[in-house]
Amino acid sequence: MPTTKRQPLTILLLVLTMLAGSLLAASPAGASDVDLGSPETLEELLASPEYIDEHADLARLYQAFFNRVPDVGGLAYWIDVYEDGATLTEVSFYFSRSDEFRNTYGEDPANPEFLTAVYSNVLGRDYDQGGFDYWLGLMNDGLPRHETVFWIVGGEEFKTNYPFLGTFPDVESALLGPADVPADYTDTGTLRYDLTEQELTEARTCARLRVLHTNTYQTYLGREDGSEFLLQEIYAFSSVADAERVIDNHLRLPSECNETLRFDNGSELTITHRLAPPGPLNARFVDHAALQVTWQWTNGPTYNFHLIVGRIDNVVVITDLTRRDGQPSYDTAVQYAITTGNRIEALLD
Repeated sequence: MPTTKRQPLTILLLVLTMLAGSLLAASPAGASDVDLGSPETLEELLASPEYIDEHADLARLYQAFFNRVPDVGGLAYWIDVYEDGATLTEVSFYFSRSDEFRNTYGEDPANPEFLTAVYSNVLGRDYDQGGFDYWLGLMNDGLPRHETVFWIVGGEEFKTNYPFLGTFPDVESALLGPADVPADYTDTGTLRYDLTEQELTEARTCARLRVLHTNTYQTYLGREDGSEFLLQEIYAFSSVADAERVIDNHLRLPSECNETLRFDNGSELTITHRLAPPGPLNARFVDHAALQVTWQWTNGPTYNFHLIVGRIDNVVVITDLTRRDGQPSYDTAVQYAITTGNRIEALLD
């Protein structure tokens, strides 16, 4: 149960500074022996053999206190401090004293205003009245704000949304290969994206927001003449919430969307998006979006493709079956997506 008594600090942090939006502190004497290597990305840090489940609690503190994923240097530092004896409550206390925390939640908001922001930032939803009244009562009785956030972070709802798992599934092995497609398809191999996590936004009528991640793989299989091909991508995200956003961004499209793009050379491309029926996808994916898309070039070919975006936990599978001057089989596209979904499920188990 939450307590209003502040736990004593058992570790002395000599300097508390802000660097590039990251909460860092001078290393205390007797730093831990944990060796995370020299990770350059969050995914590399989470995949370190030295990264354990308890470190995920520290990563979740970043998400809760600053409403963002942790930066590599900052998380590595606080893991070291934690391994040297600091408690999660103590780390929470230091986070709550940072400028970034005040910028996120306000300089000194009233308890109801602060708690509303916690529900929005930490749980990503409006508050339920019963839970809100419970936490507000504790705060009014003296529960410090950093402990309020700390206890809410420890709930299963937040852990499920932000697992910050120490390992990612071997998503590359789930991609479709030559054995899964017609014999006359050519296999061009697998690519791995080396991208930082970002959101690409295009100011277009039918644009879909896409969240890209460093742990992304792509495969391309198709006929040599380009008459039909399969493009598949698998994204392994650091949180379920980020994976959910990919599905939501596709579902935001209207039931039918049309736009025409004009290029400097005079050619035009007309794009049509239509939401497709889910079919058996409901039984395979936690949530998904299915689109029927047409690309019509002026005085050129027409490409029709079925785009299926499905999510299992923190993994998103995008399957694109395309045919030139013809209509590809929707049932085949669905089956391709389900086959990869089954493989992802097996990897997560």
